[in-house]
Amino acid sequence: MKKIITIVPSIKQLTLVFVVLMICFGALQGSAVENSPHQLKNTEWLKLPTDSLSKLGGYFLRKKNIPDSAYHCYSIIIDRYHDNKLNKEELKYAARAMHDMGLLHMDVYYDYMKANTYLLMGQDLAIKCNDSIAIPLFSVSLGTLYQSNSILNPDDMDYIAIINQYKNAFNEAVKVKNWTTLQALVINILNAAFAGDILPMISREMDMYSRMEIPDAVKDRDYCRALCHGMVLWRQGQRQKAIATFKSLPISCDLPMYNQIQCKYIMHEILYHAFIKLNDDEATLAEIQAMETIAVQENLPVCMTDVYRYYYLFYRSQNNMALADKYELMWHRQRDQVIRMTHFNDMKDADFMMQMGKKDEQMRNIEHKRKVQQAILWATIATMILILGLLWMLYRKYRQVNEQNRVLYHKVQESLAAEEALRQLHAQNAVKPKYQRTPLDENTCTELIERIKQVMESSHEVFNDTFSLDRLTELVDAKHSNYVSKVINEHFGCNFHALINDRRIKEACRRMNDTAKYDNQTLKAIAQSVGFNSYPNFVSTFRKFTGMTPSAYLKLTRITLNN
Repeated sequence: MKKIITIVPSIKQLTLVFVVLMICFGALQGSAVENSPHQLKNTEWLKLPTDSLSKLGGYFLRKKNIPDSAYHCYSIIIDRYHDNKLNKEELKYAARAMHDMGLLHMDVYYDYMKANTYLLMGQDLAIKCNDSIAIPLFSVSLGTLYQSNSILNPDDMDYIAIINQYKNAFNEAVKVKNWTTLQALVINILNAAFAGDILPMISREMDMYSRMEIPDAVKDRDYCRALCHGMVLWRQGQRQKAIATFKSLPISCDLPMYNQIQCKYIMHEILYHAFIKLNDDEATLAEIQAMETIAVQENLPVCMTDVYRYYYLFYRSQNNMALADKYELMWHRQRDQVIRMTHFNDMKDADFMMQMGKKDEQMRNIEHKRKVQQAILWATIATMILILGLLWMLYRKYRQVNEQNRVLYHKVQESLAAEEALRQLHAQNAVKPKYQRTPLDENTCTELIERIKQVMESSHEVFNDTFSLDRLTELVDAKHSNYVSKVINEHFGCNFHALINDRRIKEACRRMNDTAKYDNQTLKAIAQSVGFNSYPNFVSTFRKFTGMTPSAYLKLTRITLNN
């Protein structure tokens, strides 16, 4: 029989090992992310492709109440850019992520220093990528940032410089037909020109926009067209029609909530400047109050600075110095609070740091931790894949060995059945041996062979651990043990010990098959009952003669009987 070494784990053992490894993997994964701010929540976002992250960030940016989720998406993209993990096409997503990160810091977190840094960094990347869609967008946002600075420092308000920047961006947006950017530009440029009383400076842009065929899908198209039409009416001297147009500016419900709020605030701000020019004090005060309501409800600190300044200017024009002084103090306090929040005066230092390629030490530490934790995570995943591969190989080996054991088991059963049949045959049907080299005559040799067979088949002494060749010689009534040994070698093709072991192993197999009688005995007990004092020796001999272990044989026996 074929010799096979079987070291086979059970299915329960494999399952237990797998469960333990999965628990260890979960623990390692948890430790790898517990200190990383980018992985504390929504860890699955780290696996998203860059374009999907960009879309997800845009979705959250439009939702006014969840800016931190947008920040999280854009941080992942920008981190990939700094790690040089983006291909050429994905660099555009990094530039736009920097732009939207700038908007978050400007409009939500009121950190103008970081807003300026992200916008300048993104603008530089957009120029390198030749992203004609994003380049004008950065000009719009930077113009808005500078205009916000002017709100905090009205003495430095330079409407001409602001409008010139908007006009350059306007031309770029028209060239590439970037309608979304164009709408934002139109709103900002009309508002700034009207507030600065320099509408003639943008007459070319107003006429060009009025003649454009803008797709219906552009959500704030009607708002911008109505605003532009109102400005044209104002330039023509039709002031009341212009005011009526401003009051009925259509604000689309399809716009994100934050954009709707901005449109409402700008509408009241334009009406405020219009009523100032018409010397309508009651209407002017009403528009200031409307702007105040929006700024308070939506918690807009920069807009509140504007509102207090408008109150101050209004009451000063009314010679109500008590209220004028009150709102001047409130204006300065609000402005100082925003400046402290934004650290706007540090923008020049931030620009210098960006140009010199310096990074904040804290961000470097966080990035280093993230890289280490990511390396641990990937190493753990690789280890798990390797272990699972090994488990799969063991399982396949287990199945293969089981199948081989079944084949060997059936061969053992066939051998036992054949031996049982031979035991019942007459001596004359036995195969005659060759005696060319034995000193015994043929009749004596044949008789000795039959006696040996009879002893091996019927005597229980062969199952005694003390059974020897000399004892066999006595039982077969031979003159000398050498004769018996010679006959065994020449007729049975093996030595005495092999013959005895073969008989004992076959008897062990029969006893394992007879579960009714021997089911309550252990394998060790069966081994001892057939003449093996050493159980390891029994296992080794059993595997040598059958090709499988006693436990594998017993398992197959029980499966066969149950079926």
